[in-house]
Amino acid sequence: MRKSFATLMTGTALCVAHPALAGDGLPGDAATPSNDDIIVTARKTSEAISTVPMSISAARGETLEKRGIASVEDLGKIVPTLSTQVGLYGNQNYNIRGIGNLSDSIASSPTVAIYVDQAPLAYSNQAQGLTYDLERVEVLKGPQGTLFGQNATGGLVNFVPNSPKPAFGAGLRATYANYNTLNFDGFVNIPLTDTFAIRVAGTVESGDGWQKSISRPDDRLGKRDFWAGRIMAKWDPSDSLHFLLNVNGYSNKSESQAPQYLGFFPASATGAARVRPSFVAADALYASVNTKNDRLADWVAGVDYGGNTHQYQISLKTEANLSDRITLNAITNYVKYHQYMMIDTQGVPFVSQLQRLPGDIKTFSQELRLSGEATDRLKWMVGASYQKDIVTSGSNATANFSNNRVPFFTPQSYYGNINAGLPPQPLGFSDVWTTDPGYVTFSTYEHHNVRTMGLFGSLDYKVMDRLSFQASARYTDSRNNWSGCFKDAGDGRLARFVSGLPNFPNNAVVGGCITALDNGVSGIGNIANFVPATVGLAQIQLKEDNFSWRAGFDWKPAPGTLVYANVTRGYKAGTFPRVPALTVEQLQPSPQEQLTAYEVGAKKEFGRTLQLDAAVFYYDYKNKQTVGNFQSAFAGNLPAAVSVPKSRAIGVEGNVVLRPFQGFTASVGGAYVDTKILSHELNSPNGGTQAASDPLSGTTFDLRGVEFPTTSKWSLTGDFEYRFPINGATQAYIGASPRYRSSYITVLSIDPRVRVPGYALLDVRAGVEFANGRWKVEAWGRNVTDKFYIVNISRTGDGLSRITGRPATYGATISFRY
Repeated sequence: MRKSFATLMTGTALCVAHPALAGDGLPGDAATPSNDDIIVTARKTSEAISTVPMSISAARGETLEKRGIASVEDLGKIVPTLSTQVGLYGNQNYNIRGIGNLSDSIASSPTVAIYVDQAPLAYSNQAQGLTYDLERVEVLKGPQGTLFGQNATGGLVNFVPNSPKPAFGAGLRATYANYNTLNFDGFVNIPLTDTFAIRVAGTVESGDGWQKSISRPDDRLGKRDFWAGRIMAKWDPSDSLHFLLNVNGYSNKSESQAPQYLGFFPASATGAARVRPSFVAADALYASVNTKNDRLADWVAGVDYGGNTHQYQISLKTEANLSDRITLNAITNYVKYHQYMMIDTQGVPFVSQLQRLPGDIKTFSQELRLSGEATDRLKWMVGASYQKDIVTSGSNATANFSNNRVPFFTPQSYYGNINAGLPPQPLGFSDVWTTDPGYVTFSTYEHHNVRTMGLFGSLDYKVMDRLSFQASARYTDSRNNWSGCFKDAGDGRLARFVSGLPNFPNNAVVGGCITALDNGVSGIGNIANFVPATVGLAQIQLKEDNFSWRAGFDWKPAPGTLVYANVTRGYKAGTFPRVPALTVEQLQPSPQEQLTAYEVGAKKEFGRTLQLDAAVFYYDYKNKQTVGNFQSAFAGNLPAAVSVPKSRAIGVEGNVVLRPFQGFTASVGGAYVDTKILSHELNSPNGGTQAASDPLSGTTFDLRGVEFPTTSKWSLTGDFEYRFPINGATQAYIGASPRYRSSYITVLSIDPRVRVPGYALLDVRAGVEFANGRWKVEAWGRNVTDKFYIVNISRTGDGLSRITGRPATYGATISFRY
């Protein structure tokens, strides 16, 4: 695959040279002179990106439009080490330099934090509808906990929308693409007085389904129904006082994507499963079609896969200049999110695993900070933050017991009879295994009440004219009052089932919790010697605190040259698993992660012709959180939140922006990231250690040497654009953007079936700008080679399935700006 990407890059470059392709690159905007640096707020103060002593990528809004970046996951087109895994349950999991968080819960704090102009979006699924009418986006790499709070161990993405301006302006952009996709976005900027202006912006998108059913050739899935809007107001009552209000929201009723079924793989490690006639039919059905066709999949007919997810955010930024040297900043932020999704997790045309995923998030945060200059050489900042999160989520699943073993609530002794070919024990409704089709509905429930407080500060001292030292620190205290359980969904079948299990409490009721608690005590109990006494709602409190810090220096040996070195320690809060828990043992949280990062980097500008940016890093990683299994004395091998005691990541990344002649710009970025687990065991929820259990086979294996999930060793991005005049007010351009990712695993496993092959993709564009850029017409294509590629592979129940990337997409855009 490396060779194929090199060929792709070389071929693109040759096409570029005759005539050339170009695009805005990183760092900085490739179409902009180096003396017009992007201004970023990576250290919560405005400064040119070329002077920031840390690894940061930034791009202007017009760059995002040209490169077809419509979501956080699309940022991988311009940031090689940023990747996104969309789970089978619809969750977004972001990864930078190998540091990511695999979770099926919307309430799991991400390692890559998302901000809207420094106002936080606490959870990954909230990061939708952010890429329209943007001034810029900033991607910070490595731990950012000292100034931006806990959990940003991988990095953060800060979306900065265009703020109201003192002059009238308006713009409209319309796009039509295949699958009958229509998109409109625009803005209007209105100055009402000399000190007060508002800006209204929005986007709306609709489209037909792009997936085709294998069993029903005329059936389609994947309709797009999305809109987002933003109202901003800026008030400057005096030269020393400024307010910026941002009210934004979105609604997403689009259909979920169906996975492609890969085959039947028994979840039990104790032996072969009994024959599942439906899966046999599914095997034959998929064997009859082209398995490399990214549009083909299957799903249950007659089910509405349209979602109902919406959110609004209100944030207020206040800036008061208390003196010539001291500034007070405040950010008040409130976000309310509601989710409903219907997911088919196995990609078969019969009911096997249908998941309804509701959820609600309410977040309030407040930050205050004072910053100033003690002397011409010393800058300082101190601040405090408070955040309150209320999260309620879960799942409501319909499963077919005749097709799925559902081992998470069945003791190994029960399986012994089935695997030996004997009839199962009578457990309240044994007809499930015989004449009954076996459909049963069950639920998971979790409620988080999280309070987080922090105190932080930073110093920047100029030791001499070309040498500066920086230090920052934050103390964080968090409390998560959690409750949850595995529930009977209301038909009583699951309650009767577990009440008949040997040694299991028999007080489960219709519609109630069926999670076994320890000696009648909800939550903590003596987990190491667990004795089930009753079923009910588990209640657990997770208390944590930590001290994040960063120290570094930067040296400017010559104009346009920056060399820096940093050592940073960051933390990610502990997390609770989203699992169908038979016992409270499974619900114990994994502790907070700790990441210590060592980084050396350099930035160099050779006038406007050449810009270089490179960094080398080493990460020392402790208690990496993941989803795994642990051995329960009561019920055998069960899924739970576990952590990897020791691991590391080492890598190098860089970017080159080249402008060899007028009108041509080339930008190439690349990264090599080598990740490795150093310990051979996992930390289990009760504080002990155990061998890892492979999620596909259930067998134990030695973790040492296993790479991090969702992390490619090699990743490359490129953009080439050539602009040429047609007449004085009209110019044309053509451009191409190739990118490449090497293979990666999707879960912590040594099974080759969960390895995603590497792939190379190519986007192209061509357009004409009239009236000095006021009017623009563009034709474009994404994945123009129609490359088949996979983004995720996972198993639910006894079925293995995968999520594919989008096929080739073509469209045309016309825009006007006044």
